[in-house]
Amino acid sequence: MMPIEAAERLTPREREVVELVAYGMTNIQIGLRLGISENTIKRHMSNIMTKLNAANRTDVVRILNFKYDESVTQRPVSTGRHWL
Repeated sequence: MMPIEAAERLTPREREVVELVAYGMTNIQIGLRLGISENTIKRHMSNIMTKLNAANRTDVVRILNFKYDESVTQRPVSTGRHWL
């Protein structure tokens, strides 16, 4: 899970995005999974990086010390060409 202090800076949707980033999903995959556009994911990532003063996606995950927990987040499901 994320350290409480850093996680409190993020909206619930931003926390969802970070969880999927930590799992290794691309912006397109995250957008498909959450039912929002790739551009919206990019905006969320920009906001997240600004709030955490992070240089990139990897830095976001490192700052939040995120550990993937399969019992909390379902694994992505392949629909052939895309992951959901």
